[in-house]
Amino acid sequence: IKVPYGGPAGIAVSPSGKTLYVTIVNQSGVVPIRASTGTAERPISVKERGYGIAISPNGKILYLATDTGISPIDIASGKPGSLIRVSSGAMSIAIAPGGNIAYVTNGSSVPGVITPVNLSTGVAEKQIRVPGGASGIAISS
Repeated sequence: IKVPYGGPAGIAVSPSGKTLYVTIVNQSGVVPIRASTGTAERPISVKERGYGIAISPNGKILYLATDTGISPIDIASGKPGSLIRVSSGAMSIAIAPGGNIAYVTNGSSVPGVITPVNLSTGVAEKQIRVPGGASGIAISS
C-alpha cells in the first residue's frame, strides 16, 4: 500500500481490520487508509506531529503519541480531544486490552522510561524504568 504525503511513522489497524490509521513522518495528522483497496481517505488534522499510534479496543478512539503527550482522536468525528500530557513526550504507545491504560515509551527524550497513563482520568502514573531503553511497545492480550 502506498502511503500518501510521505513515509509512515506509525500504524494502527482498526479492530475490524478494514481501516489502517497511519501517522506520517514530519507531518501533523493521521491518514485513514482502506485496507481492502489501499485508498487513502481525508487526513485527520492534529496540532502536533505524531509518532506512534494505537486504537482503543472498542475501535472508537485513536491515541496519537506526540512531542508533548497523547492526543486522543474521536474516530467518528475526526476531532482531537484534550491532550494528555506526558512529561517527557511520547514516542510509541500501546493500549491495555481493557482500554483504560496506555503505556507510552518516551523514545530518545528520556530513554529507558515507559509511562503508564490512565486514559479515564488523563493522568500519567509513576514511570517504569527499562534497562537499555525502550522505543517501541506492544501488549499481548
